Amino acid sequence: MNRNFIHLFFVVGILAMAYSCRPTETGTMRTETRRFEQKFFLTDDKTKGVLTVNMQVELPIKFHNANILENVRNQIVEAVFGFNYVQFSNRGLLPRFAAGLSEEYKNNNLPFFSREISEEIGYAFNNDFLLETFVVLSDEYVFSYGIDLYVYMGGAHGLSTRTFLNFDLRNGDLILEENLFFGDYEAVLTKIMKQKIIAENPEINSIEDLEEIFWTENIRPNGNFFIANEAINYVFNPYEIAPFVFGHTEISISFDEMREILKYP
Repeated sequence: MNRNFIHLFFVVGILAMAYSCRPTETGTMRTETRRFEQKFFLTDDKTKGVLTVNMQVELPIKFHNANILENVRNQIVEAVFGFNYVQFSNRGLLPRFAAGLSEEYKNNNLPFFSREISEEIGYAFNNDFLLETFVVLSDEYVFSYGIDLYVYMGGAHGLSTRTFLNFDLRNGDLILEENLFFGDYEAVLTKIMKQKIIAENPEINSIEDLEEIFWTENIRPNGNFFIANEAINYVFNPYEIAPFVFGHTEISISFDEMREILKYP
């Protein structure tokens, strides 16, 4: 299937909806990258407790349709930071969010802190918040956006999550599975996903082998996917379909493999 398939899909959708007003200017969503890095110490003793915040966030800043730009930008901010941060400008967004993290960090940890604790025990109060967002695909019709977050709040290890948002640039709305597929698409995708995992792991030769390693009842469409030029890529986070040690599982399914359930002529 050629690289213009996803373009064709959305062009057909535009014609089907019979828009009466079409933009006179087209183009991709333009973005800017905002960075923030700072350490917030629990007390004036910098050897006993610190929150490390490191954020690199890509945000939309320009599109030919201002309403769609605002819609996409606000949905991203709400998904990444929370609804209360939608009101802030891109410039002020990260510092304000970091200030909120710092306040929460101190509120959660100061009640358990004592100046008499040793420096070794003080390390138990060290937390990390690492955030990176990025654009996966940006063309005239689709804007796919990724969110990588790592949080360590103490314990054996931190938790890393990877989430994706896909926007229809005709209206700024999220693209959901039901917008892309029809029929019994969940069963079809589930079968393909299991076959992909078996094919891509040499130590797995059968469904029985798969069940020994993965939690197969959870291998199914989870709404967490990004659209690429010739495929849709599903992502499962740690603990979602397998133990933590397996990390993230990404399954790429080409448009050809999904032909029977895709909504296109």
